[in-house]
Amino acid sequence: MLSKTNIRIYKHKINDSGFFDNFWQNIFNSFRGKYLILILASIAFTLLLVLSNWDKTIQDFFQAENPFGVLPPIILLHGNYWHLLIGFVIFYFGQSVRDARMIMLGFATIQAILSSFLVVSILKILSGRAAPLRPGGKSLYFLLRTDNPADFNFAFWENMTETLRLFWPSGHTAAVTAFVAAICAFYNEKIWIFVIGYIIVIITGLSMIDGDYHWT
Repeated sequence: MLSKTNIRIYKHKINDSGFFDNFWQNIFNSFRGKYLILILASIAFTLLLVLSNWDKTIQDFFQAENPFGVLPPIILLHGNYWHLLIGFVIFYFGQSVRDARMIMLGFATIQAILSSFLVVSILKILSGRAAPLRPGGKSLYFLLRTDNPADFNFAFWENMTETLRLFWPSGHTAAVTAFVAAICAFYNEKIWIFVIGYIIVIITGLSMIDGDYHWT
């Protein structure tokens, strides 16, 4: 339950807020402080997976076993917009019932998803990683694939205009993580939201591996 004081604070923020409130400042902050440390940690962990050959081993397992069946292409097709729709539903429902916290959550979820898209796009272009090669050498539309998990290309202009190496990190996984994190931040007293939300995050991430859309 929100106290009357908190409700007044939320209502005050709503009057000065929107989907793009402090948007560019938040993008900038994503590359500094503890968030920069997290990005560097993810780079280090990716290098560990590559150099240890675990990345290739894990990919081979998912290609052989295909544990998620038909789920990966479904998540690939719909995984970039379902949370946006829910974010707008939360916002408009919050307006209809005059729930200040839900309105602010609507703002937060939309911005979190859009922010994750921009941050991840920057990382994709800078890292230039090729996608895993599918069994039989089949390509993923016009995007570059390789059997070498260490195949990165740091020529960012080429990555944007020629080879389309866009496979580190996973945009689908980042977007759903941002969405779930925003909800958990606003409803941190709801443990079931945390549990269900991050189960969806894990399923999304593993599906991206199982569908050969991303390395681990």
